[in-house]
Amino acid sequence: MLAFYLSLIDSEEDKNKFQMIHDLYRNSMLYTATDILKDKYLAEDAVQESFLQIAKNIKNIRTDTQKETKAYVITITRNCSIRMAQKNSKYILMPEKNTLEEIVADSVDYESKAVNLVMYEEMKKALAKLDEKYITPLVLQEQGYKIREIAAALNISESAVKMRISRAKRMIYELLEAKK
Repeated sequence: MLAFYLSLIDSEEDKNKFQMIHDLYRNSMLYTATDILKDKYLAEDAVQESFLQIAKNIKNIRTDTQKETKAYVITITRNCSIRMAQKNSKYILMPEKNTLEEIVADSVDYESKAVNLVMYEEMKKALAKLDEKYITPLVLQEQGYKIREIAAALNISESAVKMRISRAKRMIYELLEAKK
């Protein structure tokens, strides 16, 4: 299957980047998909779909840091798994708050942004209350991905990405203001 994905990629540099992502993150992707879908075979399908998305967007994927790359790859896998679960009504999605916290914690370095621990905890609580469809674009934008890159990765329009980010920020603001 790897040969199929590599055949979709033109440049040798991008093929090497894809090979590296495949080798490093395949098991994490499979674990994430299995955790969501609760079925080994569906999880493998979700991972294959994720690799297809990654191959299509390989030019836009940055591999500067492993944390960012892993967060991006896991986000793609989560979204593919969730879409697959929604199409298959007999599978029930389980709450994934721990996974979400891991993604947010891995992808955003709050310490370097001088956010104190209390604010971090309040932000975490606010993020946990938001729907995944609002959090994902926000996290990817925080990682430095452009709107068009996020739209391509999530298979939604650029205007939908902008709207979700705007709504997420507004909801977080309102949740934090309600705490005061």
